Amino acid sequence: MPKPTLPAFRPFQLAKLVDRIPDGDDWLFEMKFDGYRCQAVLSGDRVTLFSRSGLDWTRTFQYLVPAFEKLTKGTASIDGEVVAIDTEGRANFNLLQRSLKLREPIVFYAFDLLEENGEDLRSLPLIERKTRLEALLGERAPSDPIQYSTHIVGHGQQVFDRMCAGGHEGVIAKRLNARYQSGDRSPTWLKVKCTKRREFIVIGWRTNEQGEDLRAFHLAEEVDGELVYRGRVGSGITDRERPGFLGAVELIEIDEPVLTVPREERKLGRWIEPRLIADVAFTEITEEGTLRHPSFKGIRVRE
Repeated sequence: MPKPTLPAFRPFQLAKLVDRIPDGDDWLFEMKFDGYRCQAVLSGDRVTLFSRSGLDWTRTFQYLVPAFEKLTKGTASIDGEVVAIDTEGRANFNLLQRSLKLREPIVFYAFDLLEENGEDLRSLPLIERKTRLEALLGERAPSDPIQYSTHIVGHGQQVFDRMCAGGHEGVIAKRLNARYQSGDRSPTWLKVKCTKRREFIVIGWRTNEQGEDLRAFHLAEEVDGELVYRGRVGSGITDRERPGFLGAVELIEIDEPVLTVPREERKLGRWIEPRLIADVAFTEITEEGTLRHPSFKGIRVRE
C-alpha cells in the first residue's frame, strides 16, 4: 500500500513584538525559545525539516530525524523550535550553533500542529490544536529529542517574571481560540522579551556610505582593567536625535580607536575619546563578545 503524500511546507505564523504582557484568561503563555524555528513534515518514516524561510534543513537537523521517523504511521505537520539546552536548563543560542556544527544533541520543542492525517488543522482553535499535538507526541522522556512545549493559561505577568528571573529569553502569548494564520505576524501571537540593560563606553560612531550621518554608536566595556569591544548599537536612535549626537561626537573625534576594532567595522567607523556613556538594553553577549539585539536607551557624559 503506498504511503500517504508528504505534507507541503506551510508558511509560519509569526509573533508580534510588544513590551507588555496581555491580561486575561483567554491567553496562554509559552516559553520563548532562543533557537531556530522549524517545521517538521512527516509521512510515516519520511521526514523533512524546514527552516523559517521554507528551506530544507533536514541534513542540518539530522540529529532529530530518527525520533521523527518513529512518531507516526500517518502524516503530520508540526511547528516548533530547535534549541540546545545548557547545563542550567536554559535554551542557549550560542550552544545551538556549536551543536549544529558538531552534530551534537539538540531538542525540537513542538508547540503547534498544522496538519494530521490529511486534515488541515489551522482553522481550529489553538487550544484544540495543542491538545491534539500533545496526544500525538505522547509521553516523552526528558532525554527525548522531541519535546512538547507546555503552556500556562492566564497569570501572564507571573509567568513572565519567573522566566526572566530564571535567565530565559521571554514568553510567547497566544490567544486560546485563535486560528493559525500562516505567513502573518498577527496580534493573536505576541512575544515579550526579557532584556538586560547596562551602560557601555562609546568609542566611536558608524557613518553612512557618504560619511555624512550617524547611524550607530561603537561600544566598549571595561573588563579587568582593559577596554573590550562590544559591537555597535543603532536601534533606538531616532532621526531627531542623530544631528545633535553627530555634532557632539565630532567635537571629540580622534584618528584611531582606543582599542582594537574588527576590520569590517573600520571602513565606516569614526572614533572618539571615550568620554560618553550609552545606556543599552540587550538580550545577551555572544561568544564573539558583542551584544545581541542591542537597543539604545540614552546617553550621558562619562564622569
